[in-house]
Amino acid sequence: MTIDPFKEFMTVAADPAWRDRVAGISGDMAPQTTVGAEIYLACFATPAGRAVLSDLYNRYVNVSTFVPGEAEGSGYYREGSKQVVFEIAAMCEAAAQGEVNDEQN
Repeated sequence: MTIDPFKEFMTVAADPAWRDRVAGISGDMAPQTTVGAEIYLACFATPAGRAVLSDLYNRYVNVSTFVPGEAEGSGYYREGSKQVVFEIAAMCEAAAQGEVNDEQN
């Protein structure tokens, strides 16, 4: 049986505790979105949107963060790229489960 890493990732993203942790990582440093979570869901719930999110996952999440011999800053850059994908998944799953924050509307 083959495990689909993206499917597993989205299963984890459905956990409210995971979404809270993702939100806590970006915290007050991240600019507030002007688009509600339901808009993210409408975009990424389509087959094309899921394909794009899967591609982003494979390119930015399913890779090594720190590569031996590279400058330390490269790893931090890759971690930031991963956080963007995590936040998109968290927004989609929050909207899918009806957990839309009123501040985003």
